[in-house]
Amino acid sequence: GSSAGTDANTVYTSFVLIALAIAVPSMIVVPLVDRREKFGTVLATAVVASSVGVLLTELIMRAVSYSPYSVQLAEQTAFAMKKADEYRPLVSQSFLGRIGLWLLTHSPQVVAAGIVLNFALFFVLSLMMYGRLSAWRAFASTRVADSETRRTYLFRNFALPEWMLFVFVIGGFTPLLTGPWQKVAANVLAVMVCLYMLQGVAVLRAMLVRAGAGFIGGAFGLLLLVMLCLTGIGLLPLMLTGLFDSFFDFRHLKRKDDPHESHTD
Repeated sequence: GSSAGTDANTVYTSFVLIALAIAVPSMIVVPLVDRREKFGTVLATAVVASSVGVLLTELIMRAVSYSPYSVQLAEQTAFAMKKADEYRPLVSQSFLGRIGLWLLTHSPQVVAAGIVLNFALFFVLSLMMYGRLSAWRAFASTRVADSETRRTYLFRNFALPEWMLFVFVIGGFTPLLTGPWQKVAANVLAVMVCLYMLQGVAVLRAMLVRAGAGFIGGAFGLLLLVMLCLTGIGLLPLMLTGLFDSFFDFRHLKRKDDPHESHTD
C-alpha cells in the first residue's frame, strides 16, 4: 500500500542523507583536520558539503517521485500551526510573545536549515572530541599530550572564516526576493545566524577563560546566557558578537588586521 511505499522511501532517504550529508562531508574534511586547519574553516567546509548533500538527496529522491522536503515541510507546518493555536491566547499580548508566534508560524520555511544545523552540531561535537581523543591517544603512547591539536579544536577557538560573511550577505537579501529564491535565501540566513550565534558563544567562552573563570564561573556564565536567550534578550547581542568577531578579535581585544595582534592563549 501507499503506507509501505512511504516507509520504504523514508528508509531510502535516511540512507542517502547519511551518506551524502554526513559520510561524504566527513571524508572531505579529514585532510583538513589532519593538517590542523582552523576549527571554523573545517566546520564551514563541512556545512557547505552537508548543504550540497541535502540538496542532492532531494534531487535523487525526486527521481522516484518522492520529495523529502515536501514531507518535512508538511509535517513541520502542521506541528507549527497546532502549537501556534495553543500558545496564541497565552502570549499574544506581549511583544516578545508576538515575535515568538511569528517565528513559530514561519519556522516551516527554514526546515532545510534545521537539517543542516543538526549536521553542523554533529561536526562541532566531533571536532571538539577529536582534539581530546588525539590528546588522550598521544598521552597513552608517549606521556606527552598533543597540545597543538587539542588547542586547535577547543570550542573557544572556533571562528568562522571571513568568506562566510559573503554567504551571510546573500541570506540578507531574503526580504527582497520572492518565490523559491526567497526560501533558499531564508534558509541560508537561518544557518548563518545560528553559526554566528555559535561563534558568539565561543567568544564568551574565550573571555571567561581569559578572565580566569573556573568551572563554576564558566557554568554560571553559560547559565546566565541561556536565561537571556530564553527571554530573547541575549539572541541579537550574541549573534552580533559572533558577526563582528570577523572584524575584531574579541578574544584578544584587537583588530584582526593589527600587525601586533597576538594569537596565543
